[in-house]
Amino acid sequence: LYLVIANGDGDLSDDELESLAAHLNDTLERTGSDLDPNKVLRYAARHADNDDLLNETVEIFGEHLSQGLLASIVAKAQEIAETDELDEGEEDILAQLVEAWQIEE
Repeated sequence: LYLVIANGDGDLSDDELESLAAHLNDTLERTGSDLDPNKVLRYAARHADNDDLLNETVEIFGEHLSQGLLASIVAKAQEIAETDELDEGEEDILAQLVEAWQIEE
């Protein structure tokens, strides 16, 4: 999800990729995983243009995660996307999440 948002402008910058890897590394460490965040991102990038997968992810997250967690996902995604300035494509995807998950701004 973060990868799709960061790439919403059609350009996944080195800064965005570095921010994504750092966030993913923190998440993997907290869950006890020894996966390499860069390898996970390379694998995920193969599916970054799969709209069906994106829609399913948004739907599943909306059904099973708390409003607080959903809001934190949007905030973290915005933080990652802003590492190289937030553009219209990235803003659109973030706005779609806010609407889908009914997050109060």
